[in-house]
Amino acid sequence: MKLRVITDPEAVDREIEIMHELFALGLECLHLRKPGYEVEELEALISAIKPEFRNRLVLHNHFELVKKYQLGGLHLPERIRETLEAKNALETYITGYKNEGYNVGTSVHQKEILLQISNSFDHVMVSPVFTSISKQHHIPAFSWDIAEWKGQLKPKVVGLGGISEHTLEQAWNYGFEEVAVLGSVWLKPARAMTNYLRLLNKANSLAVNS
Repeated sequence: MKLRVITDPEAVDREIEIMHELFALGLECLHLRKPGYEVEELEALISAIKPEFRNRLVLHNHFELVKKYQLGGLHLPERIRETLEAKNALETYITGYKNEGYNVGTSVHQKEILLQISNSFDHVMVSPVFTSISKQHHIPAFSWDIAEWKGQLKPKVVGLGGISEHTLEQAWNYGFEEVAVLGSVWLKPARAMTNYLRLLNKANSLAVNS
């Protein structure tokens, strides 16, 4: 099972240092999600990350920085995807980035939307799979058991929401081969690396024993 990490939406103590430690452990994808950041603030954060790791970053806003810093790609929040769909501009938008080698993903919160999602996306993040750790009252409205029909989908389906050492196995049983974590890493920044290593060990054991 693969892990992605999503940043805390707010600034965190030792944030850059923790990011570098995560990359050193082999983290392949870090989602920079800072919805309240102005472009200058986000650019300062990216600039503080070592250049050799920047192609592992996925942005959730200020997408003009993706090409400027040759990042890994971008993640379209649901509202932006819906706006592009309404303008019949989604496929052109996705292709514009993918033709230059960038990955493009999006978020989905309903099963029926997931089944209709464009095959042009590289990944689709679905949530909440379990009760969220970082967002109070953010609980699943239905089971995200995708094992039976994930073969119908071309994009990677990434589970988000309530992913912890204790729920990883259930996520695996639901059919998720990749998950994203936020609260289980960043809720206690002083223990971020310890928490991530425990998640990583559990994820690796699930893959080996499957």
